[in-house]
Amino acid sequence: MATSQIFHLKWTVSDCEDDYRYLQEGMLFNHFQRNRELTTKVGLTNNLRRFSCEGPVDVDRFFPRSYDMSSASEVQDFVLDFRRCAALGVLRQHLRLANWAEERRRLMEHLNMDGVVDGSCYICNVNVLRMAVKAMIHWLEDLDGTFFEDEDQCQGPRPHLFTQEWDALVCYSELTDAELCGEDDGEERKRKQRGSYSASGSVIPGSAAGSPWRSARAENHQRWPEFEQHHWGEPPVSLRQHAEETLKLLEARWPQISAQGPMNVWVVKPGSSSKGSGVLCMDSLPEVLHHCKTTSNRIVQKYIERPLLLFSGRKFDLRQWVMVRSFRPLKVYMFSSCYLRLCNEPYDLGDLENRQRHISNWSVNRRGKHVADGAVASLDEFQEVLEMMTGQRGYWEEELIPQLKTCIVQTLQAVQPNIIQRCESFEVYGFDFLIGEDLKPWLLEVNLSPACESRTAWMSEMLERMASRLVELLLQGDAFASDGQAPDWHLICDEHDAAAPSPAMSPVAPAQSEEAPNLDTWGQRALTLTVLGKSVSRRFLRRLDQIWRRNAAQQTLAAHWRGWALRQRLRREKWRMAGVVFHRCRQRAWQNLLRLALFQQRRGPAAKLISTVTRCFLCRRELQEVRRRKDALRIQSSWRGHRGRRRA
Repeated sequence: MATSQIFHLKWTVSDCEDDYRYLQEGMLFNHFQRNRELTTKVGLTNNLRRFSCEGPVDVDRFFPRSYDMSSASEVQDFVLDFRRCAALGVLRQHLRLANWAEERRRLMEHLNMDGVVDGSCYICNVNVLRMAVKAMIHWLEDLDGTFFEDEDQCQGPRPHLFTQEWDALVCYSELTDAELCGEDDGEERKRKQRGSYSASGSVIPGSAAGSPWRSARAENHQRWPEFEQHHWGEPPVSLRQHAEETLKLLEARWPQISAQGPMNVWVVKPGSSSKGSGVLCMDSLPEVLHHCKTTSNRIVQKYIERPLLLFSGRKFDLRQWVMVRSFRPLKVYMFSSCYLRLCNEPYDLGDLENRQRHISNWSVNRRGKHVADGAVASLDEFQEVLEMMTGQRGYWEEELIPQLKTCIVQTLQAVQPNIIQRCESFEVYGFDFLIGEDLKPWLLEVNLSPACESRTAWMSEMLERMASRLVELLLQGDAFASDGQAPDWHLICDEHDAAAPSPAMSPVAPAQSEEAPNLDTWGQRALTLTVLGKSVSRRFLRRLDQIWRRNAAQQTLAAHWRGWALRQRLRREKWRMAGVVFHRCRQRAWQNLLRLALFQQRRGPAAKLISTVTRCFLCRRELQEVRRRKDALRIQSSWRGHRGRRRA
């Protein structure tokens, strides 16, 4: 039972703090404490960023750029990254369309069609191109670790782009090739939700939060307010050469250039959910900021716009099982087989709302119209495709497997200081990789207790093999060995064995250990040493210090702001209650005045009616008195006559 406190092996899908409270020596448990540092998107992003700053590993080579939108400093970094990607897209689009226009012009000259008017001519915004080149130069300076290494090179603050310039640059990057060439592509531009943000993500003063895009766009994009007083036409040759040079330098220095495609698409993910819930693809900066402002705990990750497409142009990712036997020292096993998770519909960047084109989770695609064979493919099928693409039979084992192993080990090393080590604990993780069109693997996320649902016959056999060999590995420990069958668990990292000294690696031979070392020998050995790590950059250290101070200042301001906000809220509540009491008193006063007015209005007729009734009553009384008097006189007269007659 999962709630039992006496066991030899406990296996649960998820864990909590109570599970570790009753663990004793000799009890095997399939979780490590604080494993959310690895399996949540927020924890993975923060740990990989810290690991990249502290160590010699460049995580940008295998992990797409990600930002925690709950941090104000990371929101600013994301806005700057989005703007720079927009500038990169502008330069790429310009060079592509300019080459296309030149080829078209040469073709028309070759066909002697000089007199024919070409309606599909490319007209560019020269001002925006200059802004894009300027943004690229700033980007290259940030990527260069030796830039501003000496304080003498800093000639004051460098010129930056203003908000209006960024707005024009981002708006220009959203224009299609057909719009820039003066053609009608027949597609209606979708009106995007911008909230209170401009095109480049700046807050619009005086705008209500959640308001839509206020002004309607003109059909001619040259008349847009962002392009006011801009020059449209043929750019100078020097500007084009400068753009080509900056792009070449960026491709050489930036390891994530292959992830950038024709659009500036980003993925918005919940920080701690799974199974693809809440994952959205967006290409509008105001839309991303508005969504992250209205919903909490969101991670924004760069979308790999150029993935490898298989099986009729469908996107896929790899699910790789990894078992960690120990974190300190790190001991990792990887299952030699994996499977591909396929999207239901063909990949299309023009349809970002259709999640079945971009998200390969089974929970998203299981109810699709085109789902077949469990939306999975085997590793053998993938190897056949790789062999046809590369012409190399062992490309998976020789090229991709070493890259996956390196990525897995470095990711686990990044979270190694934050995981609580326990000798009897182990854990199986599901690493999700995306293969780019250049056959470069990208780590997307790490899953806790990966789903092992059997969808096909070959997948059932693989799951049974994986589970049975996993139990044997846990029971046998260091005595575990391969049984000669595939697939199987293979050891990919063992820091305990790597830390053990080896006689062959000793710098001094046993026969020479008793003698004093020769200085020349030590000098020759020193020349063969390899320097590991990154070069120290004062600018980079200053930037880290500024980020730390900015976060500390934000925390201090947030602490004071919470108290001020609470006092303001209490003050507003008091004013609200006073207003409620005043409103009730005013209502009662108006009701009393209304009753008094109604009373005054009805008092005159009532008095007349009462007087009339009173007069009638008094008249009847007087008539009755008169009648009684007459009757009395008549009786008295009769009585006197009767007595007189009796006397007579």
